[in-house]
Amino acid sequence: MDGLSRSIRFAGRGVASLALLALLVACDRGRGASEDAAPPESSAPALAAWPAFPTGDAKSTIDAATRRPIPTRIGGGLDTASVLKAAIERGSAVAGWNAIDAWIGARVKASDGAGRSHWVLWGTRHDSALPIDAFRRLIAPTSSVAWTRAGVEQLRADGHWIGVAPEEQKGDDASIALWQLNGARSGLDEIIASQKRDDYAAWKLGYIDSVVDLVIAARATNRPVAGCDMPVPLQKRATADAENMLRLRELHCALATKRHLEQVKPPHHIAMLWGENHVGPDGFMRFLDPDIDVTAIRVATKVEGFDVIDPILVPPSSPDADALVVLADPNAARHLDRIRVKEKATESTFASAKPIEVRVDARAISVTTSPRAEKLDAGDHLLAIVRGDRTMVAALPLAKDESVTLKLEVVEPEITLTYAPAK
Repeated sequence: MDGLSRSIRFAGRGVASLALLALLVACDRGRGASEDAAPPESSAPALAAWPAFPTGDAKSTIDAATRRPIPTRIGGGLDTASVLKAAIERGSAVAGWNAIDAWIGARVKASDGAGRSHWVLWGTRHDSALPIDAFRRLIAPTSSVAWTRAGVEQLRADGHWIGVAPEEQKGDDASIALWQLNGARSGLDEIIASQKRDDYAAWKLGYIDSVVDLVIAARATNRPVAGCDMPVPLQKRATADAENMLRLRELHCALATKRHLEQVKPPHHIAMLWGENHVGPDGFMRFLDPDIDVTAIRVATKVEGFDVIDPILVPPSSPDADALVVLADPNAARHLDRIRVKEKATESTFASAKPIEVRVDARAISVTTSPRAEKLDAGDHLLAIVRGDRTMVAALPLAKDESVTLKLEVVEPEITLTYAPAK
């Protein structure tokens, strides 16, 4: 399916989702806390009631809402350097945004074929704007996935807990609807104000603009973006310990998202921007039905010992493991030069240097200061260059009827890739 067809197909689902969001917001504005469990007076399908807001440690509420088995032992996260090194040696890493999008798209398509919904959890470390900007690209119209909805932890979702006044449960839903449906600047201003007021990490690390850009882009591209986290007044009301508070916030997001999906025909394609602590098997996904497929992706902005020129994805090592994405470091681009020429040229060089080992996918080759032609199939390849204690990693895309040569340089950039028409 070409990009135009994907955009048209998504637009229909996007408009329907946005219309449903507006309807839910309009209905919720007139509902009291005691009305959440009451049957509707209209003939429209009833929205599932939320449970009572928990007191104490909230464990019983969390356990009652859990839909998936929780492993008895849960790892403390990925050793990103070891995982990336092993994937490069195996040739299993995926390099470049196009290849990453195709990998995610293939998993979602496989779920579609089985009639199952698919959720992608994008787990970040809240350390910079880069993972948020990458998430915006993940759900862009150029994506191979027709996303039904995107949930964003930095935005707050309205709650419908029994026993809590509506004003204490108000999140960003109405503001998002004002902006996405009507382009009302007042809605966008409310979102900006809530980010400055409620998201300390975004203010501290300077990524408020990236969150706002995500909301702005969502309207421009008909991507329904919604809040996910629990409103601050509800968080202050809770008395759970730190661990159960994480789970309670995740449950809030799950209930809010399911509420908006109840009248959207499955299968659903959901992308969610989370902090890394929420994407493990004991986190948010525990509240999803077992017949939903989940891809958890942990996102790193840097890896010790690596200069990452293009984003790299390491597929999960097992069906229950997480994938890893390492985002490109803007400072690493200086290590590689790409040149496109109209025809192959015989290049002579007088400089010399010790040959280096370069990996193209899983194959090791020797590169010198004399250009080396590589026979590669069209597509996206992984290029890894070891120089001392550092490894440079980049994408090596190759179009049909195109050839590439690799050449070692004695000064930066260390490697030059020259593209020319294949003969």
